[in-house]
Formats: sequence, C-alpha cells, structure tokens
Amino acid sequence: MHVSSIPYALCDEEMVHIPDVRKGDRRLFSCPECGEGLFFKAGEIRIPHFSHYPESMCSMSLESALHYYAKHYIASAIKKRDENVQFKFQVDTLPDLFRRSLLLFDTNRSEYAVSIMDLVRYFEVYNVNVEKMFDIYKPDVLCNDYDLNRFLAFEVAVTHYSTEEKIAFYLENDIAYIEFVPVVHEDGKTLSFTVEAHNLDEFLKTRFDILIKSFVH
Repeated sequence: MHVSSIPYALCDEEMVHIPDVRKGDRRLFSCPECGEGLFFKAGEIRIPHFSHYPESMCSMSLESALHYYAKHYIASAIKKRDENVQFKFQVDTLPDLFRRSLLLFDTNRSEYAVSIMDLVRYFEVYNVNVEKMFDIYKPDVLCNDYDLNRFLAFEVAVTHYSTEEKIAFYLENDIAYIEFVPVVHEDGKTLSFTVEAHNLDEFLKTRFDILIKSFVH
C-alpha cells in the first residue's frame, strides 16, 4: 500500500515543498520514489499534502520521502554554495583536544555546528553526484575534487544506518564520510543535520586551529 500523503514532490526535476504550492496549481508533480503522477490536496480538515492516485501501488513512505529529499537538499546546497546548511556534531564525538578546548570556554556546550561549505572548501569539491555507483557501493551523495584524488561521501540515516561493510570500504579506501539524521524545521522545507558517525578528524583539526585563533584575537 502506498502512503496516503507525501510532503514533497518533483516538478521539472526539482523538489517542491508543500508551502510553495497553492490550491489550483496546474504544474505537473511526480513521486520521488516511483515517478508516478501526484496531485495536490488542500481541504478544510486535513493539512495540505501530495497524494498518489487511487490505482497507484507505490511503496513510498514518509521516511523514504525524507531520505530522498535530504539527499537532494545536500546536493543542491553544495551546487548553490549555501553557507546556511549546517551539520551539528555532538561535542563528545570531536577530537579530544578540540572537545576540551570548546568545553573550557562553555562547559554546557553539547553541539558544534559546521557549515556544509566548510566541508566543500576543505575537500576542494568540484563535482557532486546523488546515488552514483562507486565501486560496489552507492553513496547517497558523493563529492570529489577536480583530480579525483579526494572523495567525500554523505550518508542519510532515516530508518537505518550504513552497513559495517560500507563504512569499512570508506575507511579502507581513505574516503571521508559523514552520516547524519536530517531534521525538518517548522517551515517544512529547511533541513539541518545531526551527525551520527564520521571519519572527519583531520578536517575538524583545522576547525580547532580556527577556534584557537578566534580566542587569541
């Protein structure tokens, strides 16, 4: 059975959000999962949403819609060079010296936020792909530099996390990765990301240098 209401849809290969659609909108919307047509519903009782037509057998769920949206949100943010998209690291997952330095100035601090553009600049991202095969795995989003020497994989965790085998592949091949849970803001379309796992200690050490300089000045 398909889910009765979906918060996102595709229109001309771009994600469309409920707040951006009005009753009577004549654009053609499609399902991110199956490609079938969707129609927009805005009644007196139920909140506005997209819905499949009755004959659809799509297995789309709210979770898979969020997973799809988060992947393309990340890719779009990189292409648009959006400084406002942030990843929030739990302080206790940061490199030890960095963590202790942060807590020295704020003992109650639990998170440390990094802009996606900080990652883009550090890894010199030149190209970004969504769900493109890389060896035997398909990262949700994979970035590379111009010379294909450095790679950065983004993994979205909604209903499940990456397998141990996939993470081992990243580590064995010196591929940086960050796995995160997407958090939807009140406007229904803005996302932020809570980091669950990563191998970005070298990147975070550069943030430590910036932190120290900010304290000195």
